[in-house]
Amino acid sequence: MVKTGVRAPEFVRQHKLSTSTFYEVAAGRAKTAHVRKLISDTIGVPVPEIWPEKNPAEWRQ
Repeated sequence: MVKTGVRAPEFVRQHKLSTSTFYEVAAGRAKTAHVRKLISDTIGVPVPEIWPEKNPAEWRQ
């Protein structure tokens, strides 16, 4: 997200997320679909390119 000029604390506040949720999703330890989508939209890279999955239907909504 550094290349887009958006910093993690700013992103977390803007989207009303907990810091731990953001970092767990970004690191790939959590699979919350809406947070993944927010991150991918922010950096302009499709979700499957950031977090390749065998079955994206398994993501938690």
